[in-house]
Amino acid sequence: MNKTEALTIINQRITDAIVKEMELGGNWLKPFTGSQLAPTNALTGKEYNGINRLHLSMVGGGYFATWKQWKQLGATWKEGVQSNEDSYPVIYADKKISEKENKKGEKEIRQFWMQKWSNVYSANDVNLPEKLAAKLFGDREKVDLTKAVTKIDTYVKNLGCAIRHKAGGQAYNSDATNQITMPLRSEFVDTDNGTATEHYYSTLFHEIAHWTGSPLRLKRTKGKEFGDIPYSKEELCAELAAAFQMQAHGLSKVEDTRENHSAYLAGWIKGCKNDPNAIANAAKLAQASVAYCDSLQTPAAKAA
Repeated sequence: MNKTEALTIINQRITDAIVKEMELGGNWLKPFTGSQLAPTNALTGKEYNGINRLHLSMVGGGYFATWKQWKQLGATWKEGVQSNEDSYPVIYADKKISEKENKKGEKEIRQFWMQKWSNVYSANDVNLPEKLAAKLFGDREKVDLTKAVTKIDTYVKNLGCAIRHKAGGQAYNSDATNQITMPLRSEFVDTDNGTATEHYYSTLFHEIAHWTGSPLRLKRTKGKEFGDIPYSKEELCAELAAAFQMQAHGLSKVEDTRENHSAYLAGWIKGCKNDPNAIANAAKLAQASVAYCDSLQTPAAKAA
């Protein structure tokens, strides 16, 4: 399998899974829960990002690694696991350096990135040594909601974005005024899909994602009116960014409850079917949005 085929497989898997959930009218972002560990490499401890994060979250999240890495950690195959059929391709960029002489006989060093792929396997596919299992899964604490909320509020404060709370139930970001408007916290209530707290922060992180796309910041193309392609792509980006943020902060991303949510879904379904790279591109932009927010955090906040 070459890198183009691997990327095609990832895009198709994710697109098919998400479109299916959208068409069923379900919460297509349900894999992004506070109880689920963000997809993480078992050897390096680094979280997977962008399209890889989305893809691996769709299949359960948790720990993944290449077979070489699992072997290095002392793991063995579980009975019945097939090395190819049970793997998940991930895409990554590999830095390359070339050196050659120019016409003047001087050495020139060039740096460039090459897109590559590798197969990873879930921790569920291997037998883990007792010490490794304890290290990966033994010390996970349940999310303390009070601490999580305090941490998120500090995180949002460090962004420096203007947020006003106004009665009336509307949430939106205005690039013209460089301000986010949110309903009062008291207007968010518990539902079958999530708690009032999860609804509030899912909405807030969605609007923060729009805020990052401002001409003053990441300069994304947002579209001019509801329903056009750039508008739909921006909304998809914001939903994914909110999911990434909620997962990172230990809370669950809940389904959008806006009245026109069904119209958003219809637009996303159409866009995903017409463009197999729509999800991958949205995930890339969403990850960039999160990275921008992370870059604004103080050293103390990052260490917390």
